[in-house]
Amino acid sequence: MIRRLLSGVLGKYEFLLSNYPIRTQALTSGVLALVGDVFTQKLEDNIRDKKEREKKLLSNTQSNETEHTSNSLDIRRNASITVFGLWYGWWGHYWYHYLDTLAHKTGKVGSLKFVGTKVMAEQVFWNPVTLVVYFTLVSIMEGKSKEFIKQKMTHDFAPTLAIELATCPALTAIIFKYSPVRYQLAFINVMELFYDAFLSWIQHNGYHLPGAKHH
Repeated sequence: MIRRLLSGVLGKYEFLLSNYPIRTQALTSGVLALVGDVFTQKLEDNIRDKKEREKKLLSNTQSNETEHTSNSLDIRRNASITVFGLWYGWWGHYWYHYLDTLAHKTGKVGSLKFVGTKVMAEQVFWNPVTLVVYFTLVSIMEGKSKEFIKQKMTHDFAPTLAIELATCPALTAIIFKYSPVRYQLAFINVMELFYDAFLSWIQHNGYHLPGAKHH
């Protein structure tokens, strides 16, 4: 039953990917970015609630109420990150096809040169550019100031890019070696679901716990 359902879902996705590749990849990226942000918002709420309960215990406050009562999602934040995901999927469609064309000029499909060219281009160009777009686009859509964007680029860009460089190359190399180009963006999106949640955290908290003083 589950196998049949899964087969049907994958078959439908394959149909959409074959007939509407750009829209399908954009929507896939947008939905996964949204899921990552929802997860992050819930995690932030749980951390705040825990800190407030601990604060009440330390101050010997005898109350069953908590100061932080709003656990509703920030819809504007959801929308901003979803828009980035849609953009990522749209541009990613063209990027990974271009990257495949570029890599074909360097070596045989699946060879060390072929995969290495893709991984290098991904780390040198794609990741830094998309990170700049993320901090800038999401901040603008959330109504943040130019100073806020400047602080993001000054304080959070380099360590976030360093984490990407430390974690992404090995995983993307596997995808580039074994996956056809049409599926590469989808696999990378799934791989980066937790990374989407991480980026949402950095955008809204920096390298701090919720409620802590930022830079």
